[in-house]
Amino acid sequence: MSHFAQRAMLLAQNTAKQAANLAANPSPSIAAPSDDADEFKWIGLAIVVGSAILSNLGVNVQKLSHVKEEKRSLFLRRPYYVRPLWIIGMTFVVLGSIGDFEALAFAPQALVASVGGGCTVLANMGFAHLWLGQRLTWYDVFGTFFILVGVVLSTLANTPDAQLDLNELELHFRHLEFLVYFSVMVCRVLLGPAVLNRGYLLR
Repeated sequence: MSHFAQRAMLLAQNTAKQAANLAANPSPSIAAPSDDADEFKWIGLAIVVGSAILSNLGVNVQKLSHVKEEKRSLFLRRPYYVRPLWIIGMTFVVLGSIGDFEALAFAPQALVASVGGGCTVLANMGFAHLWLGQRLTWYDVFGTFFILVGVVLSTLANTPDAQLDLNELELHFRHLEFLVYFSVMVCRVLLGPAVLNRGYLLR
């Protein structure tokens, strides 16, 4: 028997043993979230809301710096990295990013991403209109409203993720669905640039 066949048989035996162990000792179902977990979730949401507002404030401070600099004479304009206002805005952006990272320790990633994105849109609409004087349309209002509705629904409907051990993860990696998805993504990454370059050359 070849070395490849022996490895294949050994892999099949290990997979069968793992499946039998999982069948004999099934993983416990996802327990209802405890009060501590629920409290941590709201702490994470509070952090991500504050971080989104702070980060967006920093972006608008940087934009305000550019607007003010454009009013100066062409020969008196300074690079952005020496403007105090731009540096303050960048500091806010960095602090907001750190807050987003900290929020992941308290709340699920899907919840942090959805709430953070919605709050960023809302904060940007407010800062841009009230501070920078940009025009606010009904399309902006309705679009932001629907985004906030989606954020609220995702927050209320959020459930804890399943906790998988290493053996369960290995079994998932061998599923046909994952193998097909992984193969498609690899082909897309490898062939994508070539297809784009060919399309560009054919123009």
